[in-house]
Amino acid sequence: GLIGKKAGDEFDLKVTFPKEYFNKELEGKKAIFKVKVHEVLESKLPELDDEFAKKLGFKEGLKELHDVVRHRMEDEMEHAVRTKNKAAVLEELLKLNSFDIPKALIEEEIKFLQQQAQERFKSMTGSKDAPEIPRVHFEKQAVQRVALGLLLGEIVKVNDIKADQERVRDIVKEMLKGHENPEQMIEWYLSDKRRLAQFEIVALENQVVEKMLATATVVASSAPYEEVIKALQG
Repeated sequence: GLIGKKAGDEFDLKVTFPKEYFNKELEGKKAIFKVKVHEVLESKLPELDDEFAKKLGFKEGLKELHDVVRHRMEDEMEHAVRTKNKAAVLEELLKLNSFDIPKALIEEEIKFLQQQAQERFKSMTGSKDAPEIPRVHFEKQAVQRVALGLLLGEIVKVNDIKADQERVRDIVKEMLKGHENPEQMIEWYLSDKRRLAQFEIVALENQVVEKMLATATVVASSAPYEEVIKALQG
């Protein structure tokens, strides 16, 4: 109703309040507001120059800003491509290898995922207690994790692959990026064998995927950055 109006315009604005409104007396009701436009403002983007870059904290100016943005875009692109490739390889691995999974392993994995979610909740909120999340939320994930674990375990065994501990630490570090006490939390995760094992599995997954991709036929293609990121995230 305000689009196209200019300073000095006076008009009636008809609205209908949402059915779920914070004021119960107004829920779903219609109303007419008397409106007068006093001023119309337009936002203007600043000039993208050295002065603007320095105001943002880039002492070397526009070049430094460009370099930082380019580096972040490259990191985001690399992470997105790596994640997509890994998901595709593991999905294909599951499709090509169908087998019965022991129920006991699935039950154990569900309990572990529930416990993991509770620990994460307590870590993020500082609470000593955490609600128990229904097992139904973890069943599908548990089946996939157990199946992949068995398949990857066999590949790791046959190829004698060991978890790269530097990679393990990097995975934990990446997960805790932005945390208030990252180093303390990193040591907390790595100090417990059970917690450490889950990150070693991720590292081994990455190493197995890299090994499989090394034997795959790669078809290179190019596209605009936004298009690639959208496709990878979609």
